[in-house]
Amino acid sequence: MTRALKITAVGRTRQVEVHSLNDYQGGVGGFISAVPLGDDYMLILDDERSSNGHPNELAMATVAHLGGSLKQGDVVRGTVFIVRLDASGRWSDVDDSIEREICGLAALLRY
Repeated sequence: MTRALKITAVGRTRQVEVHSLNDYQGGVGGFISAVPLGDDYMLILDDERSSNGHPNELAMATVAHLGGSLKQGDVVRGTVFIVRLDASGRWSDVDDSIEREICGLAALLRY
């Protein structure tokens, strides 16, 4: 089980417990893809992010803020998750500081 930060397309955030790969897939609406966010975090999103769901401006701002990268023309859509990476690169629990940081970004975007 991993505690992840869930970000909906409308900018709502909350920490959730994720028990399996199926939980991530169900949350994003399909096969998952992962985008590194600097050295400490990973964004989990729908693998077909350029064609499904409502654009997730908060997730795209998070990618830019935390040093992630997307391919030109990629748009993050729908619900995403953020997990922390432990010292060996495994997905692990997020802490409250990342939620506060992303809530600050949301305030800047006027969510």
